[in-house]
Amino acid sequence: MSDVASDSAQRQTIALLNILALGSSEIAQGKLTAAANVFGELDRLDKEDGAWRPPMRSERQR
Repeated sequence: MSDVASDSAQRQTIALLNILALGSSEIAQGKLTAAANVFGELDRLDKEDGAWRPPMRSERQR
């Protein structure tokens, strides 16, 4: 049973390392989007959908 658990853990570790390597490669290639741009786009999409969103901190303090 230990071998199965060890094999599973090793596969998960390799998968995570592959994800990190892919991310590093994309960073090196300049395939980046600023977090502010991502959240701005999400906000824009929410407004288009009319999706509910919690009030901003400044709106709650009024």
